[in-house]
Amino acid sequence: MNTEIKIKNTRIEVVRGDVLKERMNGHVISSMSRGQFTEDFLRKEVGGALGTARELKKRQIAFVALSFCGGNLPAKGSAKIMAQTVLKFIREDAEAFDEIIFYIMDDKIFEVFHKNVIGYLTYVTEVLGPGPYVTVDII
Repeated sequence: MNTEIKIKNTRIEVVRGDVLKERMNGHVISSMSRGQFTEDFLRKEVGGALGTARELKKRQIAFVALSFCGGNLPAKGSAKIMAQTVLKFIREDAEAFDEIIFYIMDDKIFEVFHKNVIGYLTYVTEVLGPGPYVTVDII
């Protein structure tokens, strides 16, 4: 199972939390394990963490303790929101990061994040391409 994708100069990976100690050299950590999240709140938190890491000139960032399922958001929605926020950030500043890692503690949540971060980003960047996208609203 491929657990990573490279977009521009940034490697994005979803890993199980048990490898955390082995990989923590120089990463900025964003622990998002508390609170009742809304979509807007989650986008703001992820974007804020990415912005802070960039300001600190960190080349890697890790999102840790993501077994929470985004509080009141389902894991699938949380993963896609986070993937979209990361993609937007990379498209705006392709040189900011070498590595963005999602550390997932729970096996079920790992599967959801793998599919909805790596799968989503692979589809958007490799199948759809850079856009613009034609959309159709179904009533």
